[in-house]
Amino acid sequence: MEEEMNVIALTGIGWAGGVLAAVFIIRSFVHANSVSGYDFDKESRKLIAIGVLGVVILITAIILYFNFTAVGEQQVQAWSAQSAGIQRKIEVYSMTGEKISEYSGVFNIEYDDNRVEIYDTEKGERIIIYYKNGTIIVTEPNVKRNE
Repeated sequence: MEEEMNVIALTGIGWAGGVLAAVFIIRSFVHANSVSGYDFDKESRKLIAIGVLGVVILITAIILYFNFTAVGEQQVQAWSAQSAGIQRKIEVYSMTGEKISEYSGVFNIEYDDNRVEIYDTEKGERIIIYYKNGTIIVTEPNVKRNE
C-alpha cells in the first residue's frame, strides 16, 4: 500500500510541476513585447501560450501514463520485447512431461498455431520449435504483478 501512495504522490507532484512550468512559460510569453525579435499582438501571444500549455500538459500526461500506470508500463515492456527482446526462460516439454530443452537469455518470440520462433538477440540465432506434440513454457522473471 505504501508503494501505491508513493506513485500517487509522484503523479500529483508531476502534474503540479508540469502545470506550474506551463503557467510560468505562458505568463512570461504573454507579458513579453517581443519574442526572438518578432513582434506579436496580444491575441497571437495568447493563442501561442495556450498551444504551449496544451503541449506541456500532453507531454506531462504521456510521461505519467508510461511511467506510473500498470497499463503504460506493460506497453513499454511489450515494445521493448518486440524490438530488442526481454529476459526470458523457455522450457520445452514432451507430451509425457519430459523436459526436452531449456533456453535462457534475451529473446523475441513469435508464434502461430504450429510453432514458436525464438529470436536470440544476444547470439543472433533463430530457434523454431514445433509444438503440436508438446508444451512450451515461457517465463519472464522481471514482470511486475498488479494486485
